[in-house]
Amino acid sequence: MFRRKNDEIEVLLAHPGGPFFVRADDGVWTIPKGEAAPGEDLLTRAQIEFEEELGFRPESVQQWIQLGWIQQKGGKIVH
Repeated sequence: MFRRKNDEIEVLLAHPGGPFFVRADDGVWTIPKGEAAPGEDLLTRAQIEFEEELGFRPESVQQWIQLGWIQQKGGKIVH
């Protein structure tokens, strides 16, 4: 999620938590993300992950923009 404010772009990031990040560095920030089941609608999954990780539903979103995908070094595809 991003917004334009005073001719600048602000990006919403989350600090990872939970058992996999017990020793996470305070400087670790990421975009909200998760894994979709085969055949699951990616926008729906993204909205669910957003709410799960940040604790609120972004009601004021004017438009959802698909950013495409990348393949990580290990082969995992991230949308």
